[in-house]
Amino acid sequence: MQAINDLQLLSIPIALVTIVLGSFLLVGAVVTSIVGALRRNHHFAQQNLRSFTLAQIGFRLHSYTAILAVVSILFALALGAITVGMNFNRETPLMTNALTTYDVVVHNPDAATKRATRQLTGVTSKQTYHVKVAKHRVSFQTAEVSAQPVLDVKADVSKTKVVNYRRYRADPARTDNLTYQNAFLSLTTANITDATKLQFVSAQDFARTAGQPETIVTYRVRDLRANIPVLKRIHRREMRRYPQLATRVLPDKYLVYRMMNGMNSGFAFMGFFLGLAFLAMLASTLMFKILSGAAADRARYRMLARMGVRPRLLRGSIRTEIGVLFGVPAILGVAHVLFGLQLFKALLLNPYTGIWIPFVIFAVLYALYFGLTVLLYNGIVRPRA
Repeated sequence: MQAINDLQLLSIPIALVTIVLGSFLLVGAVVTSIVGALRRNHHFAQQNLRSFTLAQIGFRLHSYTAILAVVSILFALALGAITVGMNFNRETPLMTNALTTYDVVVHNPDAATKRATRQLTGVTSKQTYHVKVAKHRVSFQTAEVSAQPVLDVKADVSKTKVVNYRRYRADPARTDNLTYQNAFLSLTTANITDATKLQFVSAQDFARTAGQPETIVTYRVRDLRANIPVLKRIHRREMRRYPQLATRVLPDKYLVYRMMNGMNSGFAFMGFFLGLAFLAMLASTLMFKILSGAAADRARYRMLARMGVRPRLLRGSIRTEIGVLFGVPAILGVAHVLFGLQLFKALLLNPYTGIWIPFVIFAVLYALYFGLTVLLYNGIVRPRA
């Protein structure tokens, strides 16, 4: 998983073998060896009920190796599904911003449009261009474009900066370049064709240039999701006033957001559904496996109670024993997830963003299963007063 950029698709079949085999060996050999070393450490093992607890854990690990390995993989699948699902939902604005540059572009704003744009919150930039649109030519003012470069988005998949922008200033030598040309022409209401030309003129020549005058105002906001209701109203108004904008290859930001949100919401729902399903499966499997052996442990705990062992020590021994059985697959599952998220770098801008949120949610749910198992186990093995 760490070398996925080098191994590409080959990493998946390799991981299917190494993760399953590695999980089994880690539980069956490494963890068992650690418990055995603690038992041989007399200074540690002979305090309170540690010797008994370690013997119980060692016995469990030998007989539970396969199921703990399977539970660790289910744990990784559950936590990974929830993490990826949340990231798909969280990254909808980021993915939208990586596809389109300006949050709002209005043309010849009237009073109603101006009122709507004043409702935008967290505006980080506002740029105004005066343009003339002819049949096959669009004219920008050189001074305006030099003072306010037109932006074109470029994705930068890094942890510090998600989106960078190319800044295009007036450059007559580049007007035949398609990328450069489209960055300017896409701002206008012109019916763009292969014959449409871009030109830059001075303020004096602009007054004499033929064409329909347009005022174009662009906005960028800090929080896209918070402004979606306003963007929706502006989008509908612009479409009514200028229907030709609907034929653009790349639609405006509101339409891109709606498309990305619909797709990512499906992924998020699927991730949560699978995550909760796998959580219920793994926790129930482990809980019932532990409880199925509780009847055999009843005699040992009752014997310790008759010998005068305090109830507090018995409860502590039970919590430690079950805690190890829940903790080993949890730690191993977290390791699987941290490396397994490498696989989603091709789909998410940064799959590790906000990773602590699903981890905390999952830890709380997993702890509830642990507490329920301890409670039920206590009720079976400990003598009633």
